[in-house]
Amino acid sequence: MKMKQMRFDLENKNAFSFSSSLPTQKRSLVVKFVVCFLLLGLAFRLFSSSFVQFSPETTTTDPSLALEEKTLPPLADLVSGHFPVNETQDSQNDPSGPYYTNQSCRNIESHQNCMKHGRPDSEYLYWRWKPRDCELPKFDPKRFLNLMRNKSWAFIGDSISRNHVQSLHLYFVTGLDYSYRKALKFIFKFITSSKHKAHVFFRTTTPDHFENGEWSSGGYCNRTTPFQEGEVELDNIDTTMRNIELEEFEKVAAMGSAQGMSLKLLDTTRLSLLRPDGHPGVYRQFQPFAADKNAKVQNDCLHWCLLGLIDSWNELVKKMLLSV
Repeated sequence: MKMKQMRFDLENKNAFSFSSSLPTQKRSLVVKFVVCFLLLGLAFRLFSSSFVQFSPETTTTDPSLALEEKTLPPLADLVSGHFPVNETQDSQNDPSGPYYTNQSCRNIESHQNCMKHGRPDSEYLYWRWKPRDCELPKFDPKRFLNLMRNKSWAFIGDSISRNHVQSLHLYFVTGLDYSYRKALKFIFKFITSSKHKAHVFFRTTTPDHFENGEWSSGGYCNRTTPFQEGEVELDNIDTTMRNIELEEFEKVAAMGSAQGMSLKLLDTTRLSLLRPDGHPGVYRQFQPFAADKNAKVQNDCLHWCLLGLIDSWNELVKKMLLSV
């Protein structure tokens, strides 16, 4: 599933111009009308193109999803209800708590991280919306991803739409365990079912070193020396992925050995974490600042320079081969 968010920046004072004779209230109304018109036009363009396609041939593999679709009430019933904050027996009607926290999801943007910034109460994390005439199932990211298989989504709007996108994204991050573990099981099953008695090296995840942003949002990596041990820690996503890799590899290693197959773990995660200086950065293209020293250049803080850190992985492979 792909999610794409689009925003209109209305901070540009030259985007629209109005006569100063218009009252403030009328100017505000005109702005809202123009923005709504643009949003509707863009929405029509998106849904009439191939950008958002909901194929009628797509089916879900989970039969309970179809059952849930049939039993859900009309939308009007879903939005009529209350938060049971004054009902003693239901004051915390979701004892399991939130699906994620600021500890389990470290990529919550700072200005939205209420708990990290010292908000003293926590009851608001447990109050769930209760429709008047039905039970609303708790959001399940695994089932949602299955339902949205081979479909695309677009979030069109302002910073509130961005807020919604971030919420959905954090749910999917917490569903990473299930999805990634399932993928690894499939790969390992394929390997161990092979008739070839191969030497298999399974490389663990390697971290990126984007700072102050990501690939498409201005992130950069301009450090020129390695980190020392203890100066940096894996982020939550990389930690989750590596733990799953280690768990699933341990399960399959013994099986492979019993079948005469050699499975070795090429654990490059920790040593790669210490090398923020090893990425191409802005030098993914020739002389990026030759024409303009203030040019905005996209950084590559994921892949590695050649020559560079990744060459040391070959030394690990050679040593492990000699010890087979």
